[in-house]
Amino acid sequence: MKKFKPIVIVALVASVFSGCYVDDYKNIDTIRIEPISPSYGFPLVNSTVSIADLLQAVDSSDFVEVRDDRIFLKFSQEMDFNVDLNSFKVPDKEFSGTLPVLPSTESYDHYFPDYATIENESQIKSIKLKGGDLTIGFQRNFLGDDVSIRLVLHSLTNAQNPDSIEITPDWSSNPYESETSIDLADAVLNLSFEDPDSPGEMLYNTFSYAIELSSTGGTTGEVTTNISFSSIEFEQFIGLIRYELEMPTQELDLEAFSSVIDGEIYLKNPSLGLNLGTSFGVPSSIEISQIKFANSNNEMLLENVGTPQENTFLLGAGNKNFLPFATIEEPWVNQSYILNADNSNIDQILPFAPNKVFLDGKFLLGDTDATHEDPHNFFVNDTSTFNLNLDIEVPLEGSIEGLTFSYDMYDISFPKIDDLFETQPDSDINFDVELLDYSVEVLMKTTNEIPLNFGLQVVFSDRSTILDSLFNDVMAENIILSPTIDSQGNPIEPSEKRTSVKLTKEKYSEIAQANKLQLILHLDTGTEEQPEVLFKASQQLGVQISVKFDLEIGSGVQ
Repeated sequence: MKKFKPIVIVALVASVFSGCYVDDYKNIDTIRIEPISPSYGFPLVNSTVSIADLLQAVDSSDFVEVRDDRIFLKFSQEMDFNVDLNSFKVPDKEFSGTLPVLPSTESYDHYFPDYATIENESQIKSIKLKGGDLTIGFQRNFLGDDVSIRLVLHSLTNAQNPDSIEITPDWSSNPYESETSIDLADAVLNLSFEDPDSPGEMLYNTFSYAIELSSTGGTTGEVTTNISFSSIEFEQFIGLIRYELEMPTQELDLEAFSSVIDGEIYLKNPSLGLNLGTSFGVPSSIEISQIKFANSNNEMLLENVGTPQENTFLLGAGNKNFLPFATIEEPWVNQSYILNADNSNIDQILPFAPNKVFLDGKFLLGDTDATHEDPHNFFVNDTSTFNLNLDIEVPLEGSIEGLTFSYDMYDISFPKIDDLFETQPDSDINFDVELLDYSVEVLMKTTNEIPLNFGLQVVFSDRSTILDSLFNDVMAENIILSPTIDSQGNPIEPSEKRTSVKLTKEKYSEIAQANKLQLILHLDTGTEEQPEVLFKASQQLGVQISVKFDLEIGSGVQ
């Protein structure tokens, strides 16, 4: 805008020398300029862009995908559900017992059930440990070398002791007490045994050890043993494992619809993909009680329709969708489902332009629809998790009716044009600013292959107070027209449109006070004869924009 001053000066000088002879000004001290009305035009834009270029410009790569020149809107949300591993922890535990010493050799077996139960129906076979401490203490109330004591931990093994770990007391430091500590890194707790009271039946979740006492003389008394586990860290649970995880409500933003105010979208063949991945080595199922789409005015539940086909994801509480499980050879597995117009009502949901998706459900470990040869060989690692990826894909083909987008721009600053004409102290030319008038005209020509009609309105505000709008007496001005479209919805002849917007001095002065712009864009597809269209990434829009300034300089410039 600072170019106005030299432009005005040139205009004044040109007017003087084009309208008078030099001889007419001999012996005249004051030169007075008669009213003039110069006009100046400046080209601003001359560009052609494709839909692909436009999508790149708005950094939409996260939700737009181009395949074979077709455009797809994609909205993805990855939801990781970390199971509370405290549910699988091995508790600190202490086992103790007192036995009499008799002149014989005796072996006493001890079984402690429910040592590591996750839920009532879980049956833990073994637990691989990656850390923890085991302390074994012996106490006796007698002295004598004719009594031997051996503790056999049937439920604990390590690389050096693959069958069991054996401990004998060392009385060298204290003849009445002995204590031994074992680091449980890389140890294994074996918690399954054949029931001694029911041969052929197995016990699970059970810690077992034996104490052997042998006395060859007449010494009598008592021996007390204490077995104490603490700070146990597990690496893997193995067994028949059941666990229920409630998934907290998940929320997904539909970015492309987040600024939609009004309108209806009829896009063909939308789909919602569910990809479930898990590193749990346990059969499981997932229930999605609801997937709800919503905006500020409406909400609708995604539901199955018709007779669900095979491999259709079933929605609603109580409908189980069974998942594969990880193995040692394949530590991460996935299961994918597609919900589309064939098995759901998703095609009825998108027309009201939802901008949020809410999902609720639960994950059930140990839930299966199959019979397994040995259900006690499944596992949960300390890193086990599962996730759910929700992908909505909408091909850009169909129709859009009266769709209105709104976008706010803040901290706007307009130049004060009057300030550009203030007389400087050292200037040889002086004029009264009040005698200066001007108008601004924006000229635009568009050539459009994209099958959309674009309407635009700009609202100017200052501190939430609306000052004015760009176009008067209309909701929006059609600045870009849809091209001619064939019966298949393909553009066959580009459209041309010329638009002129004039701003008076008073209107410009008013909107120049604004610190906020609200851009409102109205979109409609196609024509009345062919409302359904196909969008292609290569379709182009050509735009030429120029700005014209009309100045009115009144008499009085000295």
